[in-house]
Amino acid sequence: MRRKSVYLALVPVIVVVCPWIVGPFWTQIMLLTGLYAICILGLSLLIGHAGLVSLAQAAFWGIGAYVSAFLSLKHGFPTILALMSGLAVAGIVAFLLGWLTRRLAGHYLTLVTLGAGMIMNLIFVEESWWTGGASGLSGIPHLSLGSWVIDSDLRMYYLVWGILGLVMVLIWNLLHSPWGRTLQATRDSSTAASATGVDVGRFKVQAFVASGVLAALSGALYAHYMTFVSPELFSFKQSILFLLMAVVGGPLSIWGPIIGALVLTGLTEALRSVMPMFGTDAVGPLETLIFGVLLLVVILFLPSGVMSLPAKAKIVRGEGKPWRRYSWPRT
Repeated sequence: MRRKSVYLALVPVIVVVCPWIVGPFWTQIMLLTGLYAICILGLSLLIGHAGLVSLAQAAFWGIGAYVSAFLSLKHGFPTILALMSGLAVAGIVAFLLGWLTRRLAGHYLTLVTLGAGMIMNLIFVEESWWTGGASGLSGIPHLSLGSWVIDSDLRMYYLVWGILGLVMVLIWNLLHSPWGRTLQATRDSSTAASATGVDVGRFKVQAFVASGVLAALSGALYAHYMTFVSPELFSFKQSILFLLMAVVGGPLSIWGPIIGALVLTGLTEALRSVMPMFGTDAVGPLETLIFGVLLLVVILFLPSGVMSLPAKAKIVRGEGKPWRRYSWPRT
């Protein structure tokens, strides 16, 4: 217990000093890792603790980004107010999707969320009056807190990781509350939970809303950091990437989203660095192939993600308790 406390105390110290040690390039990688991790925390809440697999996470990411960008760029809203509006819109859409799918499970639910994500991406392309169409929106203002404009990687890094820390604490407390234990009971057996008087549909809707709002928060922060968004960023491929980040890190661990986001972001940047050596910059096809193989390998051989490895090593040495193996939801 004391060792865990020491490790936890070191985490904020490492986050603070990291940019001054690794340099600008890796600071940007860690910034993107933090942005993605906020989104993946919501997806891990769905997958790992509610037993729901969603392929619409990129759609909610896009809703947060586009609403915040549109209101701040086209209507002059203060960026914080625009960001909060993006969260509200995403929460409403997530509520509707959760309510409509509250009786679905397994691959039926996954297919419906896939369709919802594709519809949202089509809206991003076709409704050019607020999304800019296929060309997207550029010139999005940087996030500002009063007179403090967050227009550098270093400032954005500290803001993102500060928000990520708060979100992690919030989710950890939720999962260890009666609400979290009931949510996990609906995952283990919705029939048994219903028999004890639990409104399973209501908990599913709440999990969808929480996941959608976190995705929107990440998307809005991303939009104000990059100052540009386009429909390509919020496609089905991005939802698969988010899913891969969740399963690589581990859907049952609060730290899994950070590990998964770091591994995938680092791998993407490594590919971009290596490909010119082979006379091409076409990262896309190779990236898709590698990520697809990685997804299959993780699901088949490491379903609980990278975060299960230390516990498994302790079990091999006869020092630890059995690690709970994650079981993918079934119909």
